[in-house]
Amino acid sequence: KLRLSMREAARHDYIALSVITILAKFLMLISTCSHLGQGINFRNRHFV
Repeated sequence: KLRLSMREAARHDYIALSVITILAKFLMLISTCSHLGQGINFRNRHFV
């Protein structure tokens, strides 16, 4: 039973780790997109 709970804990850790990784990638994507958007807005403002 102990081994089973250990395996369950390991699985939960793996799930949490993958969720954190996905969230980190998502945040990176959002920051990159917002950065690109700011650059485009700045360029448009500069040309206009």
